[in-house]
Amino acid sequence: YGVSCLKIKESDRTKAIIDMLNGCSVNAEYDGDKISIFGRLPTSATLSGGKDHRTVMSSAILLTTCGGEILGANYYAKSYPEFVYDYKKIGGKLDVEING
Repeated sequence: YGVSCLKIKESDRTKAIIDMLNGCSVNAEYDGDKISIFGRLPTSATLSGGKDHRTVMSSAILLTTCGGEILGANYYAKSYPEFVYDYKKIGGKLDVEING
């Protein structure tokens, strides 16, 4: 509840959350000021970072459960340049490849 404010950030984070979960085969819906998630285990996916540092980092956390790839993953550096280092330190597996 109370997620309507997420639409006015660097990106529409409400949509990003829904897309991230749906991309991993987890049924999630946005309705007014709430997100409803209908439980199931996530599956491996290729997700978009959406040019938003928080979306990239939350996608990385989600993908620890199922594997996958994040397009535009380098945006984590905007707010947390040490994210990859710290994430790997606690057992996360994340490689960032800069293309172009």
